[in-house]
Amino acid sequence: MSKNDTRMTENLFRVWLIVVAVFAVGFLGAQLFAPSMRPAPPEKAPVPAPAQNATAGQPGGAAGSGYGQLVTDVPPFDPDKDGHVLVAWSRQGMQHVTDAEPAWTLLPPGSTLRAQLVHRGPGPQAVTEGATLTWLLDGEARPPAARLSGELKLVEGTTLYEATDIPVLPYVDKDGFNPYPTVTVEARDASGALLAITRCVLPASTEMGCRNCHGGPWKVGGVAGISPATAADVLEVHDRINGTDLAQRAKSGATVVCRSCHEPEGKADAGKPVPPAMSAAIHGWHAAYMGGRGADACNSCHPSAPDGATRFWRDYHVTKGLDCTRCHGAMEDHALSLLRKEQEAGNPAADRLMAAITPVAVQDVKDIAPRTPWVNLPDCAGCHDFAEKPRSATASAFNKWTADAAGLYAERTDDTTMLRCPACHGAPHAVYPARNPLGRDRDNIPPMQYQQHARSMGASGNCFVCHGETPEFSVHHPLVERKTVTVTVPQGAKLAKPRVPFPHEAHTPTVDCGTCHHKGYVDGGPMKCASAGCHDVVVDAETGTPQQRADPRYFRNAFHGEGPSCNACHARLLAAGKAAGPLDCRDCHKVKS
Repeated sequence: MSKNDTRMTENLFRVWLIVVAVFAVGFLGAQLFAPSMRPAPPEKAPVPAPAQNATAGQPGGAAGSGYGQLVTDVPPFDPDKDGHVLVAWSRQGMQHVTDAEPAWTLLPPGSTLRAQLVHRGPGPQAVTEGATLTWLLDGEARPPAARLSGELKLVEGTTLYEATDIPVLPYVDKDGFNPYPTVTVEARDASGALLAITRCVLPASTEMGCRNCHGGPWKVGGVAGISPATAADVLEVHDRINGTDLAQRAKSGATVVCRSCHEPEGKADAGKPVPPAMSAAIHGWHAAYMGGRGADACNSCHPSAPDGATRFWRDYHVTKGLDCTRCHGAMEDHALSLLRKEQEAGNPAADRLMAAITPVAVQDVKDIAPRTPWVNLPDCAGCHDFAEKPRSATASAFNKWTADAAGLYAERTDDTTMLRCPACHGAPHAVYPARNPLGRDRDNIPPMQYQQHARSMGASGNCFVCHGETPEFSVHHPLVERKTVTVTVPQGAKLAKPRVPFPHEAHTPTVDCGTCHHKGYVDGGPMKCASAGCHDVVVDAETGTPQQRADPRYFRNAFHGEGPSCNACHARLLAAGKAAGPLDCRDCHKVKS
């Protein structure tokens, strides 16, 4: 390590200590790791521009004061001594909140925190008796006056602990915006002794883009919240279209509860038509005006814009080039799936709304399967059949809905029925490895804590975390093997030796796929090392100039150069006294005898 690296590490450590002292949420003590595990130092999020000088169009600078001044603190774990693994996650992955009160209310605060406790060892078991699980909001979000805390209750008939309706708002102070506050979860036995501790984010965002069409400013910090001007216009437009008096009711001091009409119980009253359910009404109406915009239509309303303050669509699907339309469909198709369900129920309002929408993914509206919101959602198995890895270039789960609520990703269990899918894979829209705008591993705290590796729990040979051993096969669900592939060469290259077989499995325990494949890699798709625009430059070894041979796109440098290359990585590991791959050409370019 250079002197500059050492100085930087020391400075980050001092910052970490200061923040821990201020918020009293750090956990001091030695962190002991197994020899096969890599230590993960605390990560400090980048500091964006101040809120008053930032706009939603500036990546990294869209948050208010305090947004980028947080430290992702990973609790300790000693794999040689600790007897339990505790994992926690947000059921929603992101709780959307509309703060248009007192005018109207649609999505009030109310986050759900879930956790599971596993007793480690051969034949690990989920703990459902003799343990009390508690949670404490770490002081990064409102309301700050009373530190939010409580107990997670065991859900009857399951191994799942849960706390519901936690009133988290993403506000730090008057103009501060933090949609990713962290919560600390502890498990203690009947005597009060600590069994395990972990931390996770409990996301909540008010970055709902009503203002993009209805006008008015953002309510807080210039980045989020529904201002009074925006809220008033929403009611006025609703009155003009539907002949209601919502604006007048709001002016008289009454808060309009949108769901009181759009999710009614029972049938029509005195012959009056029942309004469509909330999701069908909102998407069905707006789809007529926002067609042809793909994922941008989603980002205009939801806090998912890649240049917004929240950026809640943040898991590994994003790095593979997928957007929300791959699962939920384009705005038009998404709306039609909801309206088809209303149509089945005989609601005439559905026919009127559908008449103004043209489907995108299908020729006939009847080819879109009707669905109930929050019950029939995109099924993970629509792309992941566990027989082969899906092709990112063509994968789509649209129109492949879960049969019922039990089939939702948040509710599914592994093949043992002991663990929920998010316990190992992470929360919805934040599946490991997720890249959080407040810090790369802020969403990855549990896997970083237990295996120092931002992948699914147990991935890359880390079964030891729970099992205390390496099982011969997975009992959770079938795994898809990363096969050995033959490295491709650019067209026109002259081969002096045979091409190299590259073993993926030998590298995945320690190397992030993005190290070699970078941002544009399409898993299983046409992109290879020598694809156009990548390492496709051919240089004559004898006549090429030094400048040409130094080009990062020169094919040879991808494997033998001084940057992120095979030889450079192997040499660095060997210099550190660690196991590494070969440095000699013949070890890779094996000539058949």
